[in-house]
Amino acid sequence: LLMCPSKKLLSVIERSFDDNDDHSLSQEERIALYTTLAIAPDIVVLKLLTKANLNVGFPRLVGVCGRVGVLEGELTPLATLLDEPFNVRASLAAQILTMVDDFMEDDPEWYLFYGLWSLEKLAVNKEGEVVLTDLANMAVVDKNLFRDEYEDGTENRAQEVCNKECFQKFTSEVYREGHDNDEICSRVEDVGHLMYAAVCAMILSDMEQHKYIDYFTSTNNQEKQPRSTRGLLHNIPASDRATVEELLAECVDEAAPGGRLQAAQELRDFLSDFL
Repeated sequence: LLMCPSKKLLSVIERSFDDNDDHSLSQEERIALYTTLAIAPDIVVLKLLTKANLNVGFPRLVGVCGRVGVLEGELTPLATLLDEPFNVRASLAAQILTMVDDFMEDDPEWYLFYGLWSLEKLAVNKEGEVVLTDLANMAVVDKNLFRDEYEDGTENRAQEVCNKECFQKFTSEVYREGHDNDEICSRVEDVGHLMYAAVCAMILSDMEQHKYIDYFTSTNNQEKQPRSTRGLLHNIPASDRATVEELLAECVDEAAPGGRLQAAQELRDFLSDFL
């Protein structure tokens, strides 16, 4: 949560624990803030997203009592829907790709960065909307930390191909204690498309070469066990298999700068047609 802190972020966190809206924290409210930050950061994230009106793919928080947060009911784990018809799974996959886009673009002030994507961390609510249920590793980044432009005067951030090695270098730096906050956090937007790559590899794809993907360690494939679950987009209809697998492959390992973003958008649009 405090991967890239800013005064504005800390102010919103404080306001989210001002339960009586008197614009100051009582001793009890401050103690609740400190202990929740230390013990249950996912509740802090839910409270601040609610306070900041960021409704971009998380379950509704009903209330909090101590370290227990109560979420909206009737959430169906996404992992239990793998046997649904392909058109259902395709529409769910399109929603997840839209969620990533919303994390990056939906709000003019905040950028949501999440790296630990998996089927087990997603669910579908009673309205049929996909929501992220594990927010403990969500970073809420103030967009004021980002660079307005680059040394060459452009605003184009897709200057170089960025795949597994590039992502591992970034995540090892940004999660390292004592990192240069200004320098590293200004680059979050540059490599935020890691979220598309992680979703495509760890949730959507059922292709064999994507079952060993891990963007957070440098372990060799030979030493790793493949994930045990099927990808959400398994058993693709024969007429659509080549298109879907080609877009998934570019989403996971882009061949040209900007290729991942384009592939993710095309894949989302293609899957949306199954609605």
